Amino acid sequence: MAPADLSDAIARLADVARVETDVEALTLGSASDIAAARAIRPRLLAQSVTAALLFEPVVRLACGADVERAVAAYDEWGAGAAIGELARQAGATDAQAWRVVELARALVAIGPGSLAAVPSNGLPTSWFEAAAVRTAAGWNRWQDETYLSREAWTELVEALAARDGVLGIEGAAAAANELKRRAAAAGYRLAADAEADDPPKGRSPA
Repeated sequence: MAPADLSDAIARLADVARVETDVEALTLGSASDIAAARAIRPRLLAQSVTAALLFEPVVRLACGADVERAVAAYDEWGAGAAIGELARQAGATDAQAWRVVELARALVAIGPGSLAAVPSNGLPTSWFEAAAVRTAAGWNRWQDETYLSREAWTELVEALAARDGVLGIEGAAAAANELKRRAAAAGYRLAADAEADDPPKGRSPA
């Protein structure tokens, strides 16, 4: 049986969005994915992936799987505040909770299966068109070059791989490892054509 609270929420969402869907099937699928996500380790990734999967019915029903609309909804509907509070209730510090919010937002911006579609070389520069991804990846300017944070980039691609793994998408872990390798080989520096306007300043690659 589908969890009642989640089922009711999805039914109301479908009604507001005026979308016909099999509420029970979507609820059961979402509940199964969320349960699997909670077993991910470390906890930071578990919380981030769980939060993104909780938001997935919104992406499907209210946003037509359009990631730009989905990120806008994430911001406008107060998802970040709710996710942060849930993370703190689960024992996260304020800093950890804020990181969960950042990673979940980036997972919304980078749809499932995107890891499997990365280019054959270099980094997926199109991802950085989304402010959510730049923030989650530790995008910053140092000595007239644009860099990613090693720790932040690692967390982001590992969260993507964990999310896609829960969804049964093959090749995600290998793609994540390859993106970590490529970023390290580039010294976490982005090519000029990947740069966006006004990244934060003052942090060296970490």
